[in-house]
Amino acid sequence: MQSFPLSARPTPLAGVLTCWAAVALSACQGGGTSPAQDKPITVTLVTDLPRADVEPALAALEGGTPPLHVEVVWAKAPAAGADVFWSSIPGPALALVKSGQTQPHLPARPPALGDPTGAWNGAAGTGWMLLVAKGRTTPDYTPQTIEDFSNPRYRGLYVLPPEGGAVLHSLKIGLTEVWGAQHAGILFDLFSRNEPHFQASQADEVNALVRQRATIGLVTSDVAAAAVKAHPELVAIPPDQDDLGTLVVPSAVVVMATAPHKEAAFALVDRLVELPVVGRVVPKAGFKAMQVDVTHIELPPSEPASLPEPPSEPASLPELPSGAASSAAPSK
Repeated sequence: MQSFPLSARPTPLAGVLTCWAAVALSACQGGGTSPAQDKPITVTLVTDLPRADVEPALAALEGGTPPLHVEVVWAKAPAAGADVFWSSIPGPALALVKSGQTQPHLPARPPALGDPTGAWNGAAGTGWMLLVAKGRTTPDYTPQTIEDFSNPRYRGLYVLPPEGGAVLHSLKIGLTEVWGAQHAGILFDLFSRNEPHFQASQADEVNALVRQRATIGLVTSDVAAAAVKAHPELVAIPPDQDDLGTLVVPSAVVVMATAPHKEAAFALVDRLVELPVVGRVVPKAGFKAMQVDVTHIELPPSEPASLPEPPSEPASLPELPSGAASSAAPSK
């Protein structure tokens, strides 16, 4: 019987250690992947976001590195076996954080809104937008900030949602936090002096803009998206004032402390915080978001999915004044 020196015996262990074949050598050096690595990891996502809004975007979560297969459960709160909870507003997710039911994860590209330790991360949410009738602007100036509602250039040429409603009330809360009560109060006083046209709903604002009864309106991002899709003569602009950014109430993403697939859950969060959702603003890295305590911001009731069509004949308006825009915004 032929014998071999111990170091040269063709045992399975020796074959693994020395990578006899070229394919084995490539695999040992990281040039290949095993079938187990190619198989998607199933991860369970629980969300209370509207199914019609989120479902079209879910395909972007699949595959990737590591490869994921996302099973979505539509519910108000996570149950046993959930890996990630995606809450339409921050409150429910923050309650889970406070009760110790989650674990932190900070994405490689942290979102513009969320906890700096990764206790919760902001994802696509409701933003406060300027809705502008392109035909009513002049080449030298297009509205860019909330302060434009106090600009004499647009006196009597802008529409606002219901006075005392959630849209304006929440905007005032946000501006008060970043500017202070005095500055925010002066700005809202200037709004009222600039002859605004308060509407019964955001849909009525859209109709006024399409009929060219106004130049600027203030609406939430879901209404803005529907309006721009239906009426190309409108444009939605995320307002920025004094480089403080746009008011956004994000949805909130947390990893459950009992997540069965922790690493896959972390990978899913990394994708969710940058996932585009129709009618929502993504506060991803680099987006200029107003830094406020979003738990104090009230979201307005959802508007109808389809906005009513305006009359075909637009109303006439006086011509806009020429020249550069002059701002009546208060000095700080």
